[in-house]
Amino acid sequence: MDDLTKNINAEGGVLGSMIIDRNCISDVRSILKDDFYFSKIEHRILYNFLCTLSDTADGWDLVIMRDALKEQGLLDAVGGIEYVIHLAHTVPTAANAIYYAMLVEKAYKRRRIAEHSETLRTAATSPGDVHAALQDVLRDIHELTGDIFGVDTIDGAEAVERVIDDSIFHRRRVIRMPWSITSRLSAALQPGTVTILCGSPGASKSFAALELLAFVQEEHSAAYFALEDSKVFHLMRLLAQRTETPGLTNPEWIEHNPEIAKAAYSENADWLRKIGLTIEADGGGTVHYDTLEAWALRKARAGVKLLIIDPITAVQHKTRQSWTEDNDFLQQLKRISVDYGAAVVLVTHPSKLQVMPGMDGLAGGATFSRFAQTVLWLEAHDHKTSDVQWPCGADTVSHNRTFHLLKTRLGLGQGLRIAATFTETLRLIEHGVVVKRKQGYEL
Repeated sequence: MDDLTKNINAEGGVLGSMIIDRNCISDVRSILKDDFYFSKIEHRILYNFLCTLSDTADGWDLVIMRDALKEQGLLDAVGGIEYVIHLAHTVPTAANAIYYAMLVEKAYKRRRIAEHSETLRTAATSPGDVHAALQDVLRDIHELTGDIFGVDTIDGAEAVERVIDDSIFHRRRVIRMPWSITSRLSAALQPGTVTILCGSPGASKSFAALELLAFVQEEHSAAYFALEDSKVFHLMRLLAQRTETPGLTNPEWIEHNPEIAKAAYSENADWLRKIGLTIEADGGGTVHYDTLEAWALRKARAGVKLLIIDPITAVQHKTRQSWTEDNDFLQQLKRISVDYGAAVVLVTHPSKLQVMPGMDGLAGGATFSRFAQTVLWLEAHDHKTSDVQWPCGADTVSHNRTFHLLKTRLGLGQGLRIAATFTETLRLIEHGVVVKRKQGYEL
């Protein structure tokens, strides 16, 4: 009997079509969202290579492909140029690329079903959390059947009961932020939600995002996709925050303080290795939404509970229909977060015409503010004094940042402002809720 969980010929047909006609790649990627759809490792590597090449090159031929594969050290990994030529000759045209992709997708879903039979067998015969094993299987089966039938297959009452039980037994929890007041009033990072973190250049929003990553990683699994700058750049910032040594972000300071810099590294090397695994950095290259979608799906399936993308506005649109692309991406991202119980944070900046914090001033259009459950705006300003209130009292404080809670659909803080200070340690310190200077204090 043939192994229906693999379709090597269809995989070859997809790749052959992509090699001879780059115009089919966009349609293929809409079906095969990542390399895990392919069963053969050589095909996975070649698929990723072709997708990247289509994002960066205007066109190619077999000579260009051979040189690029060789330069990246991938030529032998894909079976040599002879195998690439063989794939190109397996299809006369790329007219059937979508059909081949659908066959590959069908085989992938069969593999997933087969994998679940082993998961269920292990859950039935081994000690451990049976509920967790069943929950993982149900999520994946829901995803597979949802694609097939085009409907939500989960019973509404069962879904509500599951949320209640998961909350009672701590399987579903709001992820705490390092800023307790903002976290409590926004209730932002709940499973299946999207939060927008906006800030103008210099407002320290990326430092805040990294602080959030390091804080959450202590209790949950988190992941960070940086669309600007390298992984090392962000790790140096994280090390500077952790050691409260801002000079680590300045090469000249490191040159004049080598012993301090080396000591900071030595004491935190293991931590850097661990948190480095959570960061994926593009380094300022070209990234499209399908790359982020595949990353989010891969991380969510691996159990990551917080996904941070910084900045979402660095994404390159493939068409002039940017609103449609934004909408499609956000809907898919929300589906991933709901299916796998993850929270998403999208870092953005104000539009060029926006001066004051407001929902209409987010760069990237209205899609993000409309569909996100929470919108936080981090405003930078010169030090000023404000009257603030917190659970234990009130005071007048000086601060250089203000958190504007523009939208808190899940919390009670909408419209409030939080006084904060971006300190020399490259971290944000909250002071309290800003109150109006009238007779008494008003929230």
